[in-house]
Amino acid sequence: MARRTKNTEEIHSKEYLIIFICIYVGMTVLFTLLFAIQNQDVNIIIAALIGFHSLIFIPCIIYQAIRYRHFRHVELKYIQSTRAVDFDILIMGRGYTKSSLCFDVEVNGEKKRVETRHIFSVYSLSDVNVNLFKNRDVEIGYDEKYDIWIVLTYENVL
Repeated sequence: MARRTKNTEEIHSKEYLIIFICIYVGMTVLFTLLFAIQNQDVNIIIAALIGFHSLIFIPCIIYQAIRYRHFRHVELKYIQSTRAVDFDILIMGRGYTKSSLCFDVEVNGEKKRVETRHIFSVYSLSDVNVNLFKNRDVEIGYDEKYDIWIVLTYENVL
């Protein structure tokens, strides 16, 4: 029996949050080590690099943390069990491929086809793998704040 319902957006946001934090910490350690062994003229350049990469990564970390917190406690509407009828693959270049799932749902007595965001990986390394959800019945729900459909998962699925 599952203890807590998870959703794919929560898992996806957590993966990206961990990736951004690891890259930020790794680059900061690298720049700090360079800072420690170089002379005074290079220290200014390395300090500027630390500041520049902080300006890039800290907003990304904050954004993913906010999304993760939202999707961890999201209240979904129109939750129903259904099976994916189709999936759409988005190729973004250099082998980076993401997929979305399409579902037939009933909203207020009206049947319609809805699509998730392109967060499903076609590779086995991701927790949000399209093959886990493609040929099985899953529960999906609607998030009004972000206007998206989210696939719910359970701890025994992932």
